Amino acid sequence: MTARFFGALLSVGLLAAPASAAFAPMTIYGADDRREVMEAPRNIQELARSVAGKVPRASLRKTGDGWLLESKRLGEKYCPDIRFAEQYTGPQCTGFLSAAGTLVTAGHCVKDEGDCSGFVWVFDFQLTAAGDSGYLRIPAENAYSCKRVVARETRPFDGVDFAVLELDRPAAERRPLDLDMAGTPLPGRALFVIGHPSGLPMKAAEGGHVQQSGPYSFTADLDTFHGNSGSPVFAAMTGEVLGILSAGPGDYRRGGGRACKVPIVCRPGDKCAPTTVSRVSNIPR
Repeated sequence: MTARFFGALLSVGLLAAPASAAFAPMTIYGADDRREVMEAPRNIQELARSVAGKVPRASLRKTGDGWLLESKRLGEKYCPDIRFAEQYTGPQCTGFLSAAGTLVTAGHCVKDEGDCSGFVWVFDFQLTAAGDSGYLRIPAENAYSCKRVVARETRPFDGVDFAVLELDRPAAERRPLDLDMAGTPLPGRALFVIGHPSGLPMKAAEGGHVQQSGPYSFTADLDTFHGNSGSPVFAAMTGEVLGILSAGPGDYRRGGGRACKVPIVCRPGDKCAPTTVSRVSNIPR
């Protein structure tokens, strides 16, 4: 997202108030800023170690040293020539460590204790080299179960959307992320996000900005998709987590007379709303 496009959104009045949000997919704003974590700056690579994807147990096959993910490529679900079409998908949501044995995600990603038994949270689900598919093999030490739901709240009208989970064991080798519980995400503040757009191996998307800020949520122009729900949204200057990715205007649609779907792109002048982010200050201390 460029500063010029940020100004265009402001000038045409496309900034929806946080209170209008419903939990839904996201979209691309201007140029697609998503990239592999291995291509991102070193500080983002380090933060990504504390980010996990929610993978259904039904898609995992036990192996001697962990799990094997059985999945489809992104291009089998959507148009075969879209970006990242050759990569396999898995995670349905994203979460991040707030303490050694505590994971935070979006409230709509974990509805009740039953969701704990049906999924595992997988760290390091990402590419390590171009064309790599080694992420399909998940070492046992990278997979964590949800032991219980510690706290959860979803209020779509206010943009409140969080869940705090106790993992089955501490993630001792990973540093919990720093949460900015008191700061106000003022409009124009630079942002980036780390997560699993469309269930893909982990991606970082920089170049975003706060659009509007409310008491419980704020809106942003981050390039995100379903699967990014629960992703940590960082302040670019400090690396602290400001919020939890919650909702957006939509992510794929049919276009150009094609039967398959392509990503939705919000360009200057388009009538589209920004993405809603639930503030981490909503989480009980």
